[in-house]
Amino acid sequence: MIGKLKEIINWNKWAGFKTPILFMFMVYIGLMSENHRFLNDFFLFSFFIFIYGSSNHIINDYFDLEVDMKAGKKNTFEELDKKATYSLLTVAIGSLLLFGAYSSTQFPNGLLFFIVLILSLTLNFSYSIPPVRLKNRGILGIIAVPIMEVIFPVLLLLLAFDYLYRVDSLIILVYSILLGLHFIIQHQIEDYDADYKSSIKTYVVEAGLEKSKRIYSIVFNLEKITLFGLMVSMAYFGLKAIIPLIILTVIGWFVLSESIFSAILTFYLPQRIIPFYLAFLLAFKNVSYVIILIFLVLWFSGLLMDDLKRIKSRYASKIL
Repeated sequence: MIGKLKEIINWNKWAGFKTPILFMFMVYIGLMSENHRFLNDFFLFSFFIFIYGSSNHIINDYFDLEVDMKAGKKNTFEELDKKATYSLLTVAIGSLLLFGAYSSTQFPNGLLFFIVLILSLTLNFSYSIPPVRLKNRGILGIIAVPIMEVIFPVLLLLLAFDYLYRVDSLIILVYSILLGLHFIIQHQIEDYDADYKSSIKTYVVEAGLEKSKRIYSIVFNLEKITLFGLMVSMAYFGLKAIIPLIILTVIGWFVLSESIFSAILTFYLPQRIIPFYLAFLLAFKNVSYVIILIFLVLWFSGLLMDDLKRIKSRYASKIL
């Protein structure tokens, strides 16, 4: 039952590498603020993340069905009849709007929270639905995805926890932009052959594979620099316990830059190490927050094998 649900909502495509920064930022805010409702808000927003990610990928899959079938890609809707298809789509959109509306009544900046959610849903439809379908419009698709999949969720988080108007939030948003660009360029590079054969005009298809790889390398390095700057800013604004990770990063990225340790650290640092390390610090600060650490373990527990496969495929040359 759980396995089928994960398959329907494309759990493995987004939960493992698009949600860690949200948990990282939430736990960081918990460490930096004295919000007595933090535990309640953490789980409320975590469930919102689940609804948001699931709904957006279901909507995208629905409008990608024909293209995916031509390209030989697996699609959530390929084995569903019309009744089941429309039911799933209705549940996805309805649950996002209803739970989003409820969440907006529980968080600060509620009205702005709901407006950003509506903008996000509108952009998702614009990205997927013909004839607009920004996915097929080169550079517009590259711009839309980071906004839809990373920047809007991070903005919703900052609004929900009333942490938007701070200096470190600006660094968080810059890092989010670069991470979003990293995700979409990497995804389009991986899908290049299938998209090219299907005449899908993604940015990578239009720009060419080699140029796209060069741009990806630039974005990825800028992302690493910004992540390092984010950790330094955390220390500057009072989270001195982050300094051991800063030292580890300096050793991994600069002293041992050509090692397999550096390669694995690059993947795991933002995806697993920082979120779990901050969650541990939060539990140390308040024992009742141990439940957050347990929750994160459960959230990511089934994704370990995917992590190992991703590391092996990305850093195969260094491993060999």
